[in-house]
Amino acid sequence: FTENAYFQQRAVILKKPVKDKDLMQKAVDELKKSDMVRIVESKEKKEAKITHKSPKNTNLEEVDLHIEEIVEDSSGLTNGEIISIQMGRFETALETALRSKVQRIVFIHGVGNGRLKHELRKKLDRKYPDLKYQDASFREYGYGATMVYLT
Repeated sequence: FTENAYFQQRAVILKKPVKDKDLMQKAVDELKKSDMVRIVESKEKKEAKITHKSPKNTNLEEVDLHIEEIVEDSSGLTNGEIISIQMGRFETALETALRSKVQRIVFIHGVGNGRLKHELRKKLDRKYPDLKYQDASFREYGYGATMVYLT
């Protein structure tokens, strides 16, 4: 495992592109057995966390604004159309949460170039000035989510 500029955590990095199966197998064979054990153990830990997760907090709602989660096929959409669809989903979810007894709502927007996050926060500032918001938990969502307090 090595630190690198491409991943947020340590990763196995192959120095040059591997196009041939034999070369890939050779690279895997060169990994130390202890490295392979660590990879498997870390994967098992992540899976264990998911399966043993406690029930979700009923006062918290999560809304994934990734376009793949909203529409089946986004291949023909322009960037403007994508943002418009995502903002529509944002407003619908926020209005629904305001009418219900939800206390907090997390909008998962991802990191990307920051345009969706900017638009989302601009809308909150203009249309919902009484609502407070902040970056959601880095541990749970990384840099790509905003939590809005509804009460």
